Amino acid sequence: MIDFVDKLKKNSHEIDRFLDKYLPFGNGLNAKLFEAMRYSSIRSGKKIRAFLVVESGKFLSAINSKHISKSKYKELITIASVIEAIHSYSLIHDDLPAMDNSPTRRGKPSNHIEYNDHTAILAGDALVSWAFEIIGDSNFIEDPQNRAEICFVLAKAIGPNGMIGGQQADMDFKEKNNLSLKEIEWIQNHKTGALISCCSHLASILLDANECQKNILIKYANNIGLAFQIADDLLDLDGNEE
Repeated sequence: MIDFVDKLKKNSHEIDRFLDKYLPFGNGLNAKLFEAMRYSSIRSGKKIRAFLVVESGKFLSAINSKHISKSKYKELITIASVIEAIHSYSLIHDDLPAMDNSPTRRGKPSNHIEYNDHTAILAGDALVSWAFEIIGDSNFIEDPQNRAEICFVLAKAIGPNGMIGGQQADMDFKEKNNLSLKEIEWIQNHKTGALISCCSHLASILLDANECQKNILIKYANNIGLAFQIADDLLDLDGNEE
């Protein structure tokens, strides 16, 4: 367990370095937007999804008896950082008054509390745009086919038939107490599971995994996402910030 926590912290530091280096900053008229983007993304959270990207890549490399080159490892860190930016966007929007109306996130004021509602909305939008800008940049992901496939898979995972669709259903049926187990699992699999399973899927694209390896790894990650959302739902009932 200690080894896992240490690895998680090391990965978090690497992702923070990437985000700190490449997320926009400056003193222009949009400086407040940059600040809000960085506020919710850097040195914040455990970055479990980003960790799953990197470790899935290492696992695939190990079972195929291949060495991860320095350039390939950098691509994994790039995708892990992109995933963290998108996850941060989802949390910023999730905390808004129109959604869960949460005043705190990760032990500090939520983005809309620290800034204001419109800045939080725009910061979330900007993090998504930045993420796809990074994926489309050949300086970060060399192979054009990989860039295209990663864009497609990620967009699908976070779109109307993925994370956003799950969030819509979660909001619409929040007060409904007679949802079936199948309906609850659908919401959990889409709201949380879609992005988590996507983490392993993107790593498998970068590591050229075969279809069998890819499908098994995606199924594994999807089950992690389901377990994660179940735990989160239980914490919503009787958990506290600590």
